Amino acid sequence: MTRHVFTLCALFAAHAWAGGPVVLLEQKVAQFRDAAAGVKGQLSGATEQDVGDAAAADKLGEATVIVAVGQKALSLAKEKAPKVPTVFCLVLGATKDQLSDTVTGVPFEADPVDSLGKLKEVAPAVTKVGLLYNPAASDWFVTEAQRGAKQHGLTLVTRTVGSAQEVRDAARALLQQTELLWLTPDAKLFPKDLVLFLLTSAAERSVPIIGFLDSMAQAGALAAVSADYTEAGRRAGKLAAEIAAKPDGKRTPVPAAAWAPGRLTLNLKTAETMNIKPTATAQRLATQTFK
Repeated sequence: MTRHVFTLCALFAAHAWAGGPVVLLEQKVAQFRDAAAGVKGQLSGATEQDVGDAAAADKLGEATVIVAVGQKALSLAKEKAPKVPTVFCLVLGATKDQLSDTVTGVPFEADPVDSLGKLKEVAPAVTKVGLLYNPAASDWFVTEAQRGAKQHGLTLVTRTVGSAQEVRDAARALLQQTELLWLTPDAKLFPKDLVLFLLTSAAERSVPIIGFLDSMAQAGALAAVSADYTEAGRRAGKLAAEIAAKPDGKRTPVPAAAWAPGRLTLNLKTAETMNIKPTATAQRLATQTFK
């Protein structure tokens, strides 16, 4: 009886959104649920579906537009509905190669241009910023960061690395050449033990670090700019709403991809130790502060 009711519900859900906007995600992931809430706040009539629902997946081709939250959802949307306009969201390490006439989106990483603007407020005297990155995961991010550096009057000194094993030597070089080290949002490149090493090395040279997780600021980084899941969802929802508002046959090519601003976390104790004076704007923007 229970199995029969579940099957009926699944079939009804798949039928209910046929022809309408779909938010596709792994519902067990809290961050994805936050993003989905942001999407649905902007996308009228959107129905949420789990990537594990086989009945729903088979109906994706009938959707008006798909918002795919996470890499698994994006892969499923491309497989099951390659011709349906798709907006991805919270896809870490997204590349420009993933964009097409039918695919656009909002990367997982916080907007690099906005992040550099926050960095300027956090450390207003800094002019030369070091950036370590893996081109395979962060090339698009760094392209935007270089544009942001020019916009904010900063010099960006970059070094490429292929793995976490190469980070220590590259970081030592950058710490000697720059006034601040900015870590790209790449958990594979910066595991916890390596972050602690970088924080210690940077502190010895009085060079501040800007990380990409709140926990990095808590551990001693001057600040962190982390992904705002709900805001990323809102941005994706706006793109999807723009697509859905167009008549059938004119929904492609899809709009250009967008970036979402991140959440700023400040460590005022580190700022005091390094004699850095974050502006009043930085302190107002900070969603979390460690003292």
